[in-house]
Amino acid sequence: IPCVKHEGENLRFFCETCEVLVCRDCIVLGHQNHKCLAPSDARKQMEDDLKSLMSPLEQKLKKYQLAKENVIYALKKIEIEQKAKSESLEKQLNVMVESLIETKKTVDRELTQYVESKRDILHQQGKLIEIERKLLDETYSFCTKLLRCGSDIEILSMKREIEERLSKLQSSKDTKICSVEEIALPGIDICKLGNIYKMEVKWNNENDRFKPRKGIQGVAKDVKNDDNETKETNAYQDTFKTLTELDNNTDHMPYYTSVAWIDDDTIAVVDQRNQQLKLVSKGNNMVKMAVKVSNCIVISSFNHGLACRSGGDMLHVFNSSFELQRSFSSVSTLLTGHSQSSDLCWISGLQKICILRDNDIKEIVIYDPNSESKISDPVFGHVLLNGMFAVSDWNTQCVFLISRSGCIEKRKCFNSNPGSISSDSNHNLYMCDFQRSQIIIFSLSGESLRSVKLREIAPNPRSIALKNDQKALIANGKSIVEVDVQ
Repeated sequence: IPCVKHEGENLRFFCETCEVLVCRDCIVLGHQNHKCLAPSDARKQMEDDLKSLMSPLEQKLKKYQLAKENVIYALKKIEIEQKAKSESLEKQLNVMVESLIETKKTVDRELTQYVESKRDILHQQGKLIEIERKLLDETYSFCTKLLRCGSDIEILSMKREIEERLSKLQSSKDTKICSVEEIALPGIDICKLGNIYKMEVKWNNENDRFKPRKGIQGVAKDVKNDDNETKETNAYQDTFKTLTELDNNTDHMPYYTSVAWIDDDTIAVVDQRNQQLKLVSKGNNMVKMAVKVSNCIVISSFNHGLACRSGGDMLHVFNSSFELQRSFSSVSTLLTGHSQSSDLCWISGLQKICILRDNDIKEIVIYDPNSESKISDPVFGHVLLNGMFAVSDWNTQCVFLISRSGCIEKRKCFNSNPGSISSDSNHNLYMCDFQRSQIIIFSLSGESLRSVKLREIAPNPRSIALKNDQKALIANGKSIVEVDVQ
């Protein structure tokens, strides 16, 4: 490696006092009376230090590997137990009258919901464990190969960076993420009341029951002041806590995955569990109208009605009376918009955006002039008032900002999968952060503005719809919440 300060001289020595590589001229001119060693001697001392740092890392790696195996075992165990309990339930039902079949289905559904919730937790924990394990494994492997194959100069030139990296990984906490909860499924019994039989689930813990979420009175949000310090303010929220109680015409407890504003008094929601689209009065929380849509997922409103994307990449367009007008196939993502918009937009495949206006469809090809980023797994999308498009892509964990011509102008990346998106009149974007239970607000330039914490009122937000730059509807499965995001 040539010396950048002295032409014609190579870095042949290591100044232990300054911890830098030096040439002969460096020693004479700038490192007099310093302890300078031959690379081989300096390397041996550094190698001993690195090995002492790597030893605890090896133990942590084994711990993560064991935790991963425990997750796999726990998943298999609950699947086997679920199958065994379902079979036992079926044998008991064979001796009952036909009227017991409906109650059996209710119990089976409740058990499945419980198992699915626990399975989701284990899957999420397994992903986090795998991420940390992979990071540890890559770092450990890199250090091992460097010590085995690297030259003295190469190793010494990376000394400080490697030590800092190993120290940081060694100090990270792993107690919580590696603690895999052993899950016990609820027992199921037949209870006799007089001459009437009924079936009920016997839960191990009363808190495991699925209950409608209760409303509370406050939520905190983080706001950056002029000194870039975080301060906490109160955000008004109004939970539609009686929505599930008043909607008694559904087969199962509602599960809300998407929400949209119709007007100041009416909202539209997707009840995925009952496979219904519903119009709900915001004033009294009553369901005005409902229509059955198989495997409905996301809803969006526009000035001519509503649109819903369902499983099988289908898009269904309804008028304001919930009458089906048109259907489209090959729809990978529905781009939500503002209720006053005259356009309905969606992504077809991964290469074009379709815009429906009146009865005409316009297609825009998505392209990247720099060929640096491509949309590969669009899950959520939104149309801003200025006509730009924002798309949450899970494969890259980025939000892509696309111009009206289809050009990818910018992307903002996150540490987790970006969620549902909405926007205000200033073209600021509001994105659901499912894992951290908050709304992240950022500008078109990618600058983070602030965040609104939802953990106390609507944890794990799945959908957001903004109204008048102030009120945001949040759907998190169990409830619909109205939050003041200003």
